[in-house]
Amino acid sequence: LVFALIIKLASLASSAPIIVAFQCCLLFIIGLLSRSMANHYGAPPNLVQALTIFNPNLVGLAHLAQSDILFAFLFASFTWIVICKLFNSTHIERKTFLLLGGVLGLMMLTRDVGKVFVIMIIPVIFFSVYFQDRVPRSQWRYLLVNLLVSACIAGTIYFPWMIRNSVVLNQLTATSSEGQLRDNYAILISHRDSISV
Repeated sequence: LVFALIIKLASLASSAPIIVAFQCCLLFIIGLLSRSMANHYGAPPNLVQALTIFNPNLVGLAHLAQSDILFAFLFASFTWIVICKLFNSTHIERKTFLLLGGVLGLMMLTRDVGKVFVIMIIPVIFFSVYFQDRVPRSQWRYLLVNLLVSACIAGTIYFPWMIRNSVVLNQLTATSSEGQLRDNYAILISHRDSISV
């Protein structure tokens, strides 16, 4: 959808450099988030940022119109929220949980593996924060309720698109897996004789 919006606004012919520039900006932001997380662990922030931004794999992916960099950005955002806001605060503001839910929902829309984060990560975050005394034990209800709110926000972002795909494409999923792309390619190849070039 992100690439479709860029193509719609800029036209197909001129969208490629805009998509690459957009993904390079996301990569730079990933570097900034990595730098911020490095400070919490005493790692050299300049080195961590440089290793992230100039990682050959990520630089290569930034020049392809795929969901990899977008998912990496959302995953880095999720990790930054957990490390910098949840694990290193004595009182966690409600907007942090709202942001967490939004990022988790977008992660699920970007890649199927994002669903694992809503199923597994919410309980993991709760027990990690609770048993490491990150917040007072008296606030465990506040923590649990707000993590459930995060999960509900993620579901609110994810489920409408899943229902839409079920109605339109007869597939109860919000993302296209490699298997679906392979099957679509096989159908296209099987009909190539009837396609005029």
